[in-house]
Amino acid sequence: MADAQEDTAGATGGRERRAAPPPRYAELCVTSNFTFLTGASHPEELVARAAELGLHAIAIADRNSLAGVVRAHVALRELARARSGGTGGAGAPAPPTDTAGAS
Repeated sequence: MADAQEDTAGATGGRERRAAPPPRYAELCVTSNFTFLTGASHPEELVARAAELGLHAIAIADRNSLAGVVRAHVALRELARARSGGTGGAGAPAPPTDTAGAS
């Protein structure tokens, strides 16, 4: 991959150069504060930071507990709702996006 750019042939036969999308990356060795004496960050903070960095996935690998994964899932769901423009509070269903869901 040369300079993270991709050649594309235009309709006129000319060549354009456009930036290739960044590679997908997922951090697979994250521990939250639910791993005693190892992790320091709250799962909600880890999800927020991963979103800021543009990561497509994050794996919380706490020892002896799934509590961090549960809290991260809830935080991710709330973040997705906020980004999609949903105004419902926690636990409120998202508004329907098509007429089939409105009935």
